[in-house]
Amino acid sequence: MEDETLKLQCGSQWFSKRNVEGWALHDADEGATHMTGRIDFDAAFAAPPHVALFLAALDVGGDTDQRVSVTVKSAATDHFEVTVATSGDSTVWGCQVSWFAFAKSQAHNANGARVQAGRVPLFANEAGYKLASGAGKARKTVRKVAYPVPFGGGGGGGGG
Repeated sequence: MEDETLKLQCGSQWFSKRNVEGWALHDADEGATHMTGRIDFDAAFAAPPHVALFLAALDVGGDTDQRVSVTVKSAATDHFEVTVATSGDSTVWGCQVSWFAFAKSQAHNANGARVQAGRVPLFANEAGYKLASGAGKARKTVRKVAYPVPFGGGGGGGGG
């Protein structure tokens, strides 16, 4: 019988010129718009896993708008690659990403464990966007998330 234990790995990684060869996102004159870094898993997966990636911290500079995105470029059984991208005259000295990875076959297992991940973009021109509403004010934006597969059953978990 196949092991139904949910296999999940997670971590956090700082990317900057100190650990990514050729990092130039801090110098708009260089024209670099993206850099790629590698994160190794503690233990290899049987097949390339699903990786969810989150921007956790930024070190940016300058007097212009800062635009930064992080995406998973590729995933293998023993590692994955992260692309940090920027545009225009953004100055990115470094960024921290947090992540979790799990076997695609275990997005839902016989024990009822379920893992779902996705993207929720927020744009300033959307109704309810309050993140740029002025200095000194508490700022937050709330957005409802609809999961592709409802959570439920068993004792724990939450609603979508």
